Amino acid sequence: MNPANDHAHIENDIIYSVMAGDQTIEAIQALREEVVAFADQLRKNNQPVRVFADINQIGKETAETRKASVELIKNVMPDRAVIFGRSVVSRYSTNFILRLSGTSDITRFFNNRQKALDFLLR
Repeated sequence: MNPANDHAHIENDIIYSVMAGDQTIEAIQALREEVVAFADQLRKNNQPVRVFADINQIGKETAETRKASVELIKNVMPDRAVIFGRSVVSRYSTNFILRLSGTSDITRFFNNRQKALDFLLR
């Protein structure tokens, strides 16, 4: 078992969220708290909320952790977001989560980091 090592930070007014290791409800809830706090900070400064979620190092997921991921996205409600991953399975799983969260119109999946950043910054 590879325990979750999820974390977030802000760089150049973009919230970077990294999901690494086997996902747990607790890890996703802690990540949600971090990302929501950063989003609130950006909104207080009249900045757009842009999220870059890196899932390249994600481990095992369960139905419960995928549901928690949907709630994370709903709680943050970014102006624009990208999910960055290289796995085809991740792409399908992510697109399913985005449809459930109702954010598929403002969130895209990319397997190229620069294209993901370009989408966020336009």
